[in-house]
Amino acid sequence: MILFIKKGDFFMFQILLMMFFLSYSKEIFVDNLVGPENLAFDKDSLYISDYKGLYKADSQGNLTTVFKGTVDGIAIDKKKNIVYFTGLHEIYKLENGKITTISEGYRLANGLSLCPGNRLIVTDSGIVDLFASNIYEIDLKTGKKKIIVDDVLGANGSFCDWDKNIFYFAETFTGKLFALFPNSKKPVLITKIHENDGVTIVDDFTMGKDGYIYLCNFRRGKIIKINPMTGDKEVVVNGLFSPSSVIFSDNKKFGDGCMYVAQKGPPPFLGKKILKICNFK
Repeated sequence: MILFIKKGDFFMFQILLMMFFLSYSKEIFVDNLVGPENLAFDKDSLYISDYKGLYKADSQGNLTTVFKGTVDGIAIDKKKNIVYFTGLHEIYKLENGKITTISEGYRLANGLSLCPGNRLIVTDSGIVDLFASNIYEIDLKTGKKKIIVDDVLGANGSFCDWDKNIFYFAETFTGKLFALFPNSKKPVLITKIHENDGVTIVDDFTMGKDGYIYLCNFRRGKIIKINPMTGDKEVVVNGLFSPSSVIFSDNKKFGDGCMYVAQKGPPPFLGKKILKICNFK
């Protein structure tokens, strides 16, 4: 059979072709959000950041409002039962039902990662001047912050590998993924996501139990699996609409090993929801 494909339909044909070869189940976990940004699990719930607030979902997708206001990054200390999250220009702490501000003065607080040594790392996107985007480290004992990486082009997603004490972060508009190794001040380039038209937008990412990084390609609607040692990459989920965050469940109630993805929907960003993706290969 010969297929005649119009030039304008070629991108959609590529998506359909890749979906045919990729195997996984997908269902809607939470629907009708405003603008989901980030996801994080505690022992019993999935926390969801959104343009309108911070929510907590049970295993059935029922939401409880934790905080009203724009929220992006989330980091959870499961041992101490503390939730850290970002506002636009500040960092909050939720402990024993009480919310307090622990750090202020950010241009656009974005990604948030809890790291060994009582360190909380913040990617500050710097919306006014993308080249002035910085990454800060907060000492949770003293509350003091300092810049650990400067002049980042749109600092966004971040993740701390606790086993190796390696901090990873992504540049939104270059598609680059970097690693900052212990006792080093200069990030190392792990890989770069290339697009044929030269326009790349990547967002948040996580690390699976297999040691691979799973990154949201926001513009192309993909989840990309990356080997942090070699930089090799492959698409494991396709056909999404503007994915902004990805995380794996380690809780049987949520489906052990299932992937949860925050999706902002196709332009003008309708259909904002959280997807549950299982049995992918």
